[in-house]
Amino acid sequence: GLSANPSPATVSNQINLLAKIEENISAIAARKQAGDIPTLLDIQGKYTGKADLNGTLTNPQVDFKVEGDSWRWRTQGENPAIVNPLGVIKEGKQDIPIDRINIQGKFVDGIASLQPSEIQLGKAILAMQGKLLPNQQADATVNVKNLSVDFLRNFTQIPLDLNGNINSEIDLKGAVTRPQINGKIAFTEAVVNASALPGAIAGEFNYNGSQFEFHTTDKSIVTANASLPYPIEPGTKDRFDV
Repeated sequence: GLSANPSPATVSNQINLLAKIEENISAIAARKQAGDIPTLLDIQGKYTGKADLNGTLTNPQVDFKVEGDSWRWRTQGENPAIVNPLGVIKEGKQDIPIDRINIQGKFVDGIASLQPSEIQLGKAILAMQGKLLPNQQADATVNVKNLSVDFLRNFTQIPLDLNGNINSEIDLKGAVTRPQINGKIAFTEAVVNASALPGAIAGEFNYNGSQFEFHTTDKSIVTANASLPYPIEPGTKDRFDV
């Protein structure tokens, strides 16, 4: 006959399943709070744009310019979380404000050019310009000013009690799939474990498509050198020096 009472084993399985679900949801929420790589490219805001098209059908020439301010970049969707006694709820979306954007460029004779352009994120400014040739060879520069460690926590977990600003100048040349990269970087106004460092940590770096090199300069308060292979090939190209 039929029984109206579930067996103890069935109730136990359901309780264990609910506990496992709660554990998984809590783990997801913890990762989101710690910072995570963006999973959404949902950017909203008002902008003005202009594009001029000239030339011929076989050799078009395009000039464009896009400006905007007070944009918001939603990097993550709604996150599940457990709040007692409410149970499972969806927390708010993670938004990053984009204060200003100014991008301009042109396409002439098969060459795509990005003229001096800027994106402002709070106090941080990302400036860039460069060219992409028809043979997929690139020549570009990127400057980063006042990028705070606190802003980077939107994207990744930083285990140290660390704050400060990152400034960098980067040159990219060569094939898009394997560019040659040279640059300078400085970590300023650094605070570690609530103690301010007496000066900046400054260095230079380069990447030749297979090896990343870094060394500090005379202006740095610490001395460091590093050499790392990338991509790593286990057993053949996996040795590094620091």
